[in-house]
Amino acid sequence: MIKNILLITSFFIMTFSCVGTKESQYHSISFEEQLRTNVDIDLPEVKIVENLHELTDIYTKLQDPKYPRSAPIPYFDSENESMILLKPQLKNHSNGDIEIIDVLMTGSEVIINYKEIENWEYAEKNQSHPILIIKINKVAKKVNLNLIKSNNT
Repeated sequence: MIKNILLITSFFIMTFSCVGTKESQYHSISFEEQLRTNVDIDLPEVKIVENLHELTDIYTKLQDPKYPRSAPIPYFDSENESMILLKPQLKNHSNGDIEIIDVLMTGSEVIINYKEIENWEYAEKNQSHPILIIKINKVAKKVNLNLIKSNNT
């Protein structure tokens, strides 16, 4: 009887101690917003930009032909930094925008927690394809987007 109680107690202790382990491996990292726009263009929901040439191609695709000068293409060191393109499908605000809540990292995996927000400018222009490019001072190999539902959505 006592042996069974000890066995069950040990099982629960091991189970619950492992549950928190993965969570505690993630730590918050800072990021810099490089570009925010709203363009209906075929891009993946999330993409790690591999090099400056690829970033230049993305900026060229995003350039508005109405304006002769586009946003300057930021430099990044692909050996020590990552540029991440975000273009999530909006689920709660058809003409909204996104706001990054935090960026978490463990090893080379990044989780970007974001929420959808209203944007009167995008609503006025009937735009529904927000695009955001951020830079982190770490090298990412995998990125996951995580939509956080806010109380008013």
